[in-house]
Amino acid sequence: MSTGTARGTAHRAGTEQALVVAIGNPLRRDDGVGPQVVARALELSTAERLSEALNVMGPLSAPLDLFDLWSGWTGLTIVVDSVRSGAPVGELSLSYFGPDRPPPWLCRWSNVVNALAVGHRPSTHGLGVAEVFAILAGMGRAPLHVLLVGVEGEDFSNGEGLTPAVCAAVEGGAALVLDLVRAWHFRE
Repeated sequence: MSTGTARGTAHRAGTEQALVVAIGNPLRRDDGVGPQVVARALELSTAERLSEALNVMGPLSAPLDLFDLWSGWTGLTIVVDSVRSGAPVGELSLSYFGPDRPPPWLCRWSNVVNALAVGHRPSTHGLGVAEVFAILAGMGRAPLHVLLVGVEGEDFSNGEGLTPAVCAAVEGGAALVLDLVRAWHFRE
């Protein structure tokens, strides 16, 4: 994975890439799950010949790094990060940031939360994805659709390695990322 500025514009279904961003520090235990999920999604996408639909960036250390990354990006962004919302450790969550209602291609996920409408702020960072999105939207610089795939973490202390429940969620998180990319890429 690499960091940099994402460049691209949304044109028509099946031709544009989804920006997939890993956030997390592997030296803070469960905080490192984002990069592991995205790395696994990239492996699976190559096997499925879906890798051309992905523009992978990261790992970023914090959502603040999204300010420059999102500049000029008009397509879908999927951010993968550890969250702390009170859900069971290892549970996956899906939050949507964008216009009032999620687009029709996203409606097959019944658990998607419109994070801005409900004030859902599950970040483990001082300034989370929701706040970065809101600031950039106010400046007219936010992507149209942003999804946060969250993995509920437990241990954010210094050290390497994920807790067992979070490690077990990596495969499911990668599958969810690819399902979202497929839905975006092949939407009608």
